[in-house]
Amino acid sequence: MSNWMKEFLAVFPDATERYTGTRQKLECVEASLSEARQLKEVSAESLRILETNKDWTYPTWWPLLSRVLEAPVKLPASIAKTEDQQIAIQNLYDRLQHIEVASVVLRFLFPEEFGIISPPICTLLALPSSNDHVSYYMSYLKTLRLLRDHYGLSRIADVDMALWSAAHSQHDLPAIAQLMYQDEYFQEIRLKNAFAGLGVLRADFAGRPLENRLLKEHLIIARALLTHDHVLAALICGRSLEMLINVMSSLWGIPRGIIRITQSELRNRFKKIGQFPQFNTLGFNTGDLNRWWDWRNKATHPENQISRSETDEFITQVSQLARKLLPE
Repeated sequence: MSNWMKEFLAVFPDATERYTGTRQKLECVEASLSEARQLKEVSAESLRILETNKDWTYPTWWPLLSRVLEAPVKLPASIAKTEDQQIAIQNLYDRLQHIEVASVVLRFLFPEEFGIISPPICTLLALPSSNDHVSYYMSYLKTLRLLRDHYGLSRIADVDMALWSAAHSQHDLPAIAQLMYQDEYFQEIRLKNAFAGLGVLRADFAGRPLENRLLKEHLIIARALLTHDHVLAALICGRSLEMLINVMSSLWGIPRGIIRITQSELRNRFKKIGQFPQFNTLGFNTGDLNRWWDWRNKATHPENQISRSETDEFITQVSQLARKLLPE
């Protein structure tokens, strides 16, 4: 398969001209900061160089922070390690209070290790949001390093430029964009980032049993998968149902019997739970349990495949059970 990342990088100058009306010459901007690069420090003059350089259009995107930076910001002597990179980011962010501008400065000082963080690229990567701006930028760079190594690019800034082209050229270059979306590795990266966003939900339930937190995540994933692969969604829902059976068993004193639950013991638990008045109080009955058991089995055994409408109802009802058993 063609290297779509390198193809998007090659058209970066054309993409910038098409999108901004000006051909952005970022290599010239890099050269203009050679003194700051050697000094490992960012001054108001360094910012002015970025803000006024005619080889690109800084004022279109970011505020003019050279006006507010008084003393220079010292950077680590080396930025080869991620720990040093985080220190550099933190030092700049503490003084500028603007993570995008901090990323701009670092990208032009050290293009080998930094890129500009921007909403279009974060959206393309499905990067989950964060209230911690420094951690957010570090996550962004981690993803860019993975892409750099996989697609054989030299610098993080090159990955950044390629992704900027991709984010702004999908309608103009549909053939390359199609290669990007057909790339299994890139889709894996995007899905991992999307799933990482569930960590926000997990944090909201901090202090509660891990099983409860996982249940919430699993049911969200099942609902999200419904239109894409309803059988996989049903399998995840079935696993969530089993976890809920464990929750009800613990709440209502049904003994576990053995550590590893067999199919027959799980079925016996279903039957016992249906006999508890607490289950009816939740708004469900034995018929619901039998139907869920059948749907779980249909999802598990391909010879009698569950339908999409059944899966939709399965997820809806198990989610309702979860909300009643595990209140917010």
